[in-house]
Amino acid sequence: IYPWLVVVLAHSLSRTREGLYVRFALLSEIGHSSLSGAIRYRLGRQLGSIVSATDRLVQWHENQPYDKTLNRGLRSVGATLPIIGAQLYIGCPEIPNLRLEKSEPRWHSPDYILVTGSLYLDQSSNIPYKVGPALRYAELFKRRGYMPNPTKVLVLMSYMESSARYTQKLALQTQPAQNLVFKFHPAAPHPSLRRLIPESSQIINGTLYDALENTKLLIGSASGALLEAIVLGISVIVTREPGAAHFSYVPEIGRGLLWVEVSSATEMQGAINQLRESTENRKEEILAARNEMRRQCFGVEPTAETIKAAFDL
Repeated sequence: IYPWLVVVLAHSLSRTREGLYVRFALLSEIGHSSLSGAIRYRLGRQLGSIVSATDRLVQWHENQPYDKTLNRGLRSVGATLPIIGAQLYIGCPEIPNLRLEKSEPRWHSPDYILVTGSLYLDQSSNIPYKVGPALRYAELFKRRGYMPNPTKVLVLMSYMESSARYTQKLALQTQPAQNLVFKFHPAAPHPSLRRLIPESSQIINGTLYDALENTKLLIGSASGALLEAIVLGISVIVTREPGAAHFSYVPEIGRGLLWVEVSSATEMQGAINQLRESTENRKEEILAARNEMRRQCFGVEPTAETIKAAFDL
């Protein structure tokens, strides 16, 4: 009856400026965290009467209300099956909800959390963290590098439109249009940005790894794909718009050797020269930094054996 109680409450409010504002807030959010959380809690209680201790619950875990309420529902009826939180993706420190608060009630959380590499382990958490198989990055373990003497400059457009817009702006300001190849995020085509791309540039689709083929330099921001490119031996320029929110998926490993961050067109050419000089004269340092990034960020190849072990199957 929750939705109907909210509707009754909303219509009981006065038609003042404040009353209309609160009414709008109540009705526009009626299907979000409160309602979905309540539904997931009831689902958890129902599942709790069906499952056994030998079952497993695997969550794509982002520490969201719908995770917590489901877990609480299960445990409120005495379910003892292991709950495994899978954070098997590249995270960044600017997304704080990925980290569990110590004050969070224990029965809201998984029994343990799997991450893709040691870099993402949270030693301060009261929930165990473990390195699990890098499920989304299986292709990364099959490839150790790309063809020698690549020629392409790839502009990787972020899912976040503001980051994609600034990346596109810097690329077009600093590189000949005919040298640029653009790849948009598959879930964010950004039609307004597509229209700004000159006819002499190229737009490609397909997989990330196909796009990285023959790429000598990648320009992008706010994407874990930058990290994958670095590990595969591609020099990366990370664009950062001054005064705007920035999501730093690339760790500090290899800064200045493998990747450089720029905030203006004037910094771009210097960054390109720096990466070129490193590639030519600091090959051993580059290889060591790249291997360290691979080790810390993508620790376990996803095979049948490692998947079974990680999820206790």
